[in-house]
Amino acid sequence: MKLAGLKLWIHGYQYQDADDHRDGNWLRATAICSANGASFLVSGPFIRNTELNGLQCAVAVLHANLEGKAALTCMEPELAVTLKAGPLGSVEMSVEITPDQSALWH
Repeated sequence: MKLAGLKLWIHGYQYQDADDHRDGNWLRATAICSANGASFLVSGPFIRNTELNGLQCAVAVLHANLEGKAALTCMEPELAVTLKAGPLGSVEMSVEITPDQSALWH
């Protein structure tokens, strides 16, 4: 997925043989956000398939109504994305990304 300066790759499930809700939804991913000459990268099992599905549904509503917002809110703190409808069909994106949640926030 690519949205402006954010790129997100899904590499597969963290636990490929798990079929329960607790372990079976985790995905191995890489996210890179680049803006104003800086780039930040996170990699690992920080996102769940249900979180991506929630974003997809919210973006469909945002697109249909041209108002409101859509968010990718991950259980893990490495990545959060908010898309907010603006004037004349524009969309404002906010990204919170950190490779080390105890020391860094961008």
